[in-house]
Amino acid sequence: MDNKVWFEAAKSGDLTKIKEMIQKGININVKDEEKNTSLIIAAREGQLEIVKFLIGVNYKEVFDLILEWNRTNHNLSEQYIKQWENCWKSVNINEVNKNGETALILATKGQFCEIVKVLINAGADVNAVTNYTYHVNYTEGGNSALIIAVKNGNVNLSRWLIEAKADVNVMDNYGDTPLIIAAKYRYLNIVKLLIDAGAESSLMNRYGQTIWSFAEKKDNKGILSLLERARDKNK
Repeated sequence: MDNKVWFEAAKSGDLTKIKEMIQKGININVKDEEKNTSLIIAAREGQLEIVKFLIGVNYKEVFDLILEWNRTNHNLSEQYIKQWENCWKSVNINEVNKNGETALILATKGQFCEIVKVLINAGADVNAVTNYTYHVNYTEGGNSALIIAVKNGNVNLSRWLIEAKADVNVMDNYGDTPLIIAAKYRYLNIVKLLIDAGAESSLMNRYGQTIWSFAEKKDNKGILSLLERARDKNK
């Protein structure tokens, strides 16, 4: 079976082709040369219906497809169907590609809000982090979905991830926390969201900088005011 057709169907949102290939016995966990699964590809490309289908939101519909195939071809034993059912249930929503990116991380990067919701509700790991390196002297990694949402300035995604118990003090490869990043970009609403969620204002990155460093350096009175109120509240 042509795996390239399978990946292209996930990329383009061709649910009919996805169902057809499942009926024919495609290995739904197969990976491309970049170690992407069909779920990762669909999440990256914003294909909501494919994501929902693959993570089993429409599980009954999928199983009905197999039963229909059995009725038509009369060559699938009950044991085979049971094995297929177990295989489907073992689909890993937290599978990573070669960069350590999960479906949730890529959906967050693309700011595909509905896909992020679906993945969170399906139990995706909100604290998975990337691991990729561009070259010897420049490393980009340690990015969680929350860090990415903060970098994008997306308040809603940041809130949903925090509500799903994302680590508000996670650090990327530079030691920057979501709070430090939000201060760098002057995202006042996200700074407030993170402080309210218990983010630590004293944590330092690899260069000895805290959120206070950036708030004061950029003369951001709004962020400074939030930090001072939070500090006074905790005295």
